[in-house]
Amino acid sequence: MALLSPRFPETVTAPPVPVADVVFAVDVSVSMLAADTPPSRLARVRQILAQTLAGLDRTRAGVVVYAAEALPYVPLTDDLPVAASFIPAVQPTLVNQQGTRLAKAMETVGYYFTDTLRSNAVVFVLTDGENHDTGFIQSVQKLTQRGVTVHTIGVGTENGGTIPLTDEKGNTQLKTDESGQQVVTRLEPDNLRRIAAAGRGQYFEAATTTETVRFVMQRIEEARLAVGKPPRITGYRYLFQWLLGVALVLLLIERLR
Repeated sequence: MALLSPRFPETVTAPPVPVADVVFAVDVSVSMLAADTPPSRLARVRQILAQTLAGLDRTRAGVVVYAAEALPYVPLTDDLPVAASFIPAVQPTLVNQQGTRLAKAMETVGYYFTDTLRSNAVVFVLTDGENHDTGFIQSVQKLTQRGVTVHTIGVGTENGGTIPLTDEKGNTQLKTDESGQQVVTRLEPDNLRRIAAAGRGQYFEAATTTETVRFVMQRIEEARLAVGKPPRITGYRYLFQWLLGVALVLLLIERLR
């Protein structure tokens, strides 16, 4: 059989495949409308997501939005331009109940990762760190038990800012509490450090869009490399076509004699 199909072994590297799965959990509570991170906290998040999605390769990405409830906004997809097209519409109006419940967000993120153990899955929580529920650390730990890494990105400042609210008529006024005092919302980095520690990830403060995108891309690359290098495959290069060509030339020479 080898005489009929002469060949020699050849080892090649398998082509790269999409190996990183990324979910962005975006806080869309009204506190994210504060402008202490210009133009606003939520606008900064949209910038980060748009630039990150534009630069990704060999990655599937999804988006969860949350406040007091969570919504699977963009399913995991490798069609990143389509995912990016949904980012401009990320607003507090996407969810019906306001507040901030991170546990709900992590529960929804869990639906994206149904495998029992992952090494290429990474979650980024983009928020000001305010949280109005308990048990959120346990919800993060449930993800890490599946091999998912959870990073946190703090958006806002510790000095804080007021919250502008716009009604249906387009009128804007600042949010006030029950006593009529203007509400000031502040970045809570301690909460975000605790979440990142529970998620075996890192905390990063979004001082600039460029630096934050760089941080995100580096963490995604780490998730990709955690899977390992593409395998090397041994196959065979067949030579019968070359031998056939030589035989035809010899036959032609024989006929010309």
